[in-house]
Amino acid sequence: MSKKVLLLNDCSDNRHFGSRMVTEAFYMNVEARGHTLKTVKRGHLYSDSMLEWADVVLVNAEGCIHDGKYEELLAVGGKHPNAVLMNGSMQNLSRHYGDELSRFKLVTVRESYSAAELAISHGFEAEVVPDIIYSLPTHFLHRSEGRFVSDSSDRQFRRGRTCAATDPEFVSKLTGSAAACVGRFHAAVLCSKVGVPLSAFGGNTHKLRGLMLDMGLDDLYFEEADDAMIATPRKADPSYALYAAERIGELFRDILG
Repeated sequence: MSKKVLLLNDCSDNRHFGSRMVTEAFYMNVEARGHTLKTVKRGHLYSDSMLEWADVVLVNAEGCIHDGKYEELLAVGGKHPNAVLMNGSMQNLSRHYGDELSRFKLVTVRESYSAAELAISHGFEAEVVPDIIYSLPTHFLHRSEGRFVSDSSDRQFRRGRTCAATDPEFVSKLTGSAAACVGRFHAAVLCSKVGVPLSAFGGNTHKLRGLMLDMGLDDLYFEEADDAMIATPRKADPSYALYAAERIGELFRDILG
């Protein structure tokens, strides 16, 4: 039976390549199973009538719940019986949120560092399910000989970097490169999907460090961009991307049937 699905915190209007791809992946995974998806953009209010309309509420945590930001999303679990908090990374929450997290039907995070933080600081065991972008079709591009360098979510690394996350050609430049040095979480995801050797450097949360650990590339994560630039990049094990796509499919089958 077709279900009505409400997605909260749709970030696709912020010009960031990763946020646009995340929303695309939500639509693909919901509509491919014959269900209807409506979204509420980040920062926009949702009404009680919206929650009443929905059979399932998906809360896109997309790396934004950290250092006191967007913690209001954690209240949704107590407002709908089939609310799922997913696709996020969490760090340095302003208070203990174990009770709020337990009211969700399911909570998943994208990497191991966030899972460890929720367990240690909030007494809550979240499932680790890789980023939803892994479920999108993979397009292999002709490789150039150049090395791609991205900006970072940490402002100190933005000046003078080769490519900003809002660049319309970010994805094609990255996936067509011979190697990459990245300070963006979703850039590392794309590298592992298409087989671009990479090294990575610090952002404003632990999410990229956690992803590199999960991909078996923790020795190629550096706090400083200059250190990542001189490191020899390496491909992620392709089995991780395959596992990620399968795990995301399982997750949506569990949520939507």
